[in-house]
Amino acid sequence: MQNAAKNKSLSLAGLMALRVLLLLVVILCLSQTRVWGFGVTPQPASGVFESVTPSSIGENYDCTAYDESDSLLAAKGMTQDQSALKQLVDEATMGGRKALPKDQAETVLDWARETKYPNVRAKPGDVASPSNWDANPVPHIHLPGAGRGGHVPVEPGVKPRH
Repeated sequence: MQNAAKNKSLSLAGLMALRVLLLLVVILCLSQTRVWGFGVTPQPASGVFESVTPSSIGENYDCTAYDESDSLLAAKGMTQDQSALKQLVDEATMGGRKALPKDQAETVLDWARETKYPNVRAKPGDVASPSNWDANPVPHIHLPGAGRGGHVPVEPGVKPRH
């Protein structure tokens, strides 16, 4: 009985049948347009942009309000003008890491007033040097959702406003 297990081998006909079976599996799998379970999306030629169809505009939209910076809190209740102002300030200050020049800070405060940006302020203690900001006592204005936790650093000389 022990010798019977050792003497078992595949015959030539068995090897041929195994090859045919493997070839069929390969052919059937290659015709699939899936890689690791994800469908392959046809891509346009390099430099060519496909037009957007009405059905594809909201394909992956979950109806949650986010602004350009992915800030859910800042996007709630903000108008497009307010959101655009916030984005401009974040770009100009590199997310609150760079101070706005005095004239730009004055312009931001004017635009914030015009767009009725909520809770904007530049109190005397905010724009003083050193300021009342414990984490980073540089002159700053408050623009909720922008900068670092609503603090936007500015160069000295900005006029206080409420």
